[in-house]
Amino acid sequence: MDSTNVNTPLSFGDILEHDIVTEKGVLLLKKGTQLRESHLHLLDHFNWDYRINYKKESDVLGQKNSQIKIEKLINDCINQYSSILEKIKIGELPDLNGFFNGLKETYDEIKGLDNAIDVIYGFQDLDQYTYQHSVNVSLLAGLIGKIMDFSDADICLLINMGIVHDIGKVKVDNNILNKNCSLTNQEYAEIKKHTLHGYQLLIDILGNEKIAEGALLHHERLDGTGYPIGKSGQNIPFLVQVISIADSFDAICTERSYHEQRSPFFAINILIQDAVSHKLNSEVTYTFVRYLMNQYKGKKITINNGEIGEIIYVPYDEPHKPIVRCEDRLYDLRNIMLKIVDFVDLGQKELRSKKPTL
Repeated sequence: MDSTNVNTPLSFGDILEHDIVTEKGVLLLKKGTQLRESHLHLLDHFNWDYRINYKKESDVLGQKNSQIKIEKLINDCINQYSSILEKIKIGELPDLNGFFNGLKETYDEIKGLDNAIDVIYGFQDLDQYTYQHSVNVSLLAGLIGKIMDFSDADICLLINMGIVHDIGKVKVDNNILNKNCSLTNQEYAEIKKHTLHGYQLLIDILGNEKIAEGALLHHERLDGTGYPIGKSGQNIPFLVQVISIADSFDAICTERSYHEQRSPFFAINILIQDAVSHKLNSEVTYTFVRYLMNQYKGKKITINNGEIGEIIYVPYDEPHKPIVRCEDRLYDLRNIMLKIVDFVDLGQKELRSKKPTL
């Protein structure tokens, strides 16, 4: 397909001699379009060259081999973490340091991929939700650290905090954890104790206060409405604030015993709401949402008027309200009362069809 570079001078009334496409091959404006102010406004938002990026056969093969390796690494992490929790259940204190090394290897394989989110959610083991959730939170937290230019030491700490943030649930009754209706006040109080159990377990196993704080405080909120202590603001360690965001995203868009699977776009909107209401760290939340939405660019999505389209531009200040192209129409979701509902292709959704068990 012919392409036009936006650096070519364009002005109101010009008629395009070529299609304008993004670097991912998404058609923005068709050949023969007479440019109006709205077209020029759209093009002004983009800062990259409009060229189709063809992948070489060798690159595709390399990516496939890498994903096979990552699938094995993720499955190994799930199985190892499952074994660790089983040991804790029978009163043993397992060695976590060797497990942390394998987890870091998995993160290193994923961190540079331009489809890292797809890779993480492409190998979901529906029978091992609890362990998968912990692996997801670990890898998501590491990716947040990377895109925010954290030090290697802090990224490693995030990865380790993420994998064990819910470790205290081994001390909570499975009947309560897996209950598929409303909890009583007493049952909810027991659920909340997993933070205290996790802190004590990690102090006993690792003696590492920072990792233990991740288990203790990941349900705290900046406005003081969280648990178990009710800490607020800067009294919540910054890296724990990152874990809270990764945990919230994965929990929302994952099927649980007490709620159905929800789309990542629903989860993103909840994260933004919690950032605006000062429950979650706004800088981290918006950075993470920008990253997610840019990874979703070019994918087929549905919007709540029933149309099918694709994300073509992610605004910096409002990344949850992108510009969407539906056939020959452009919708700027910042200016109209429409929102993205979900992906069209079920293969791109984070599906969980079975209930979690611990």
